[in-house]
Amino acid sequence: LTTIRALVELLVEYSGRAVEPAFGARPDREDRHPRVADVGTTTEVLGWKPTIELELGLQRTVEWYMTRWSSEIH
Repeated sequence: LTTIRALVELLVEYSGRAVEPAFGARPDREDRHPRVADVGTTTEVLGWKPTIELELGLQRTVEWYMTRWSSEIH
């Protein structure tokens, strides 16, 4: 499972931007279960399973958006 924090950190890294994510007004709480993204329900209900690793998929997605966003601005 991947935490939302880890997902955001990967997106920032792949974007190559100097961005400082704001995760909310509350500090991290070590005594509680972290919120995580999980495709288990999607697999159960729809029968869908990912075919590539999360990191590669995120990297490709960021590159796709950066390419299109950049071409729309110019």
